[in-house]
Amino acid sequence: MPMALPNDSILRPIGLAPLPLTGTPRSCSRFEIELIGWEFYDSVMRGLGFPPRFPDGHVCQFTGPHENGCWFMANVWLSREHSERFFRDEAIPVFQQELTKSDLRPDIEPDTLVVESFVLGSDAMHFRMTGDHDTGGAAVKRFGHSPLLLASGDATLSIDDYDAAVAALALPDVVPPGLIAQMRGRTGGGGWFSYDVWQDIETAARATPLIAATARRVPMRRIAINEELIDSGGR
Repeated sequence: MPMALPNDSILRPIGLAPLPLTGTPRSCSRFEIELIGWEFYDSVMRGLGFPPRFPDGHVCQFTGPHENGCWFMANVWLSREHSERFFRDEAIPVFQQELTKSDLRPDIEPDTLVVESFVLGSDAMHFRMTGDHDTGGAAVKRFGHSPLLLASGDATLSIDDYDAAVAALALPDVVPPGLIAQMRGRTGGGGWFSYDVWQDIETAARATPLIAATARRVPMRRIAINEELIDSGGR
């Protein structure tokens, strides 16, 4: 009599190893800019040639409209020096040029965050070198909707509760299905932050219900991953 096989849920792997990077991300420049939206942001990015061009040391970018009305953008860098050099020498002049075309006067000074842990799931490769500039945001519609960034920190839950929820996922050794990226670190004021980018809120809620219930949600309008920093020999 043939042996009964376990059900499909047991046969399916719980996740995959994170994508290997050729360097270790150490810094995140975070913008929460009032008054602007996709059109202004995208015009600035076009002026910078991004994407497909990635600045030196730039690992990835996550961006979208924040629930508080600001435009959210998180750029992950190999070092703070990479970030500051790009912002000073390239980004500021393009920002200023775009501002002369409008009556907007937003504060464009980024917050600098220290990255302590960072992983990219295999789904992140679907967003590598995304060069579309259409206002429909086709680059993030692979799943039929915008992926979601969950922002946690001191104002949402304790760092111990967050770490326990993440540890239950087997991160950083294994990235569960549906998790595009996960980053955790410290703010300039000594607090902590985390950004968990998921395929959708349903997947996030099943995997980490506490985080999904407490985190601030930012729908992703663009995700861009620098594939030149992904070690193809390690995959």
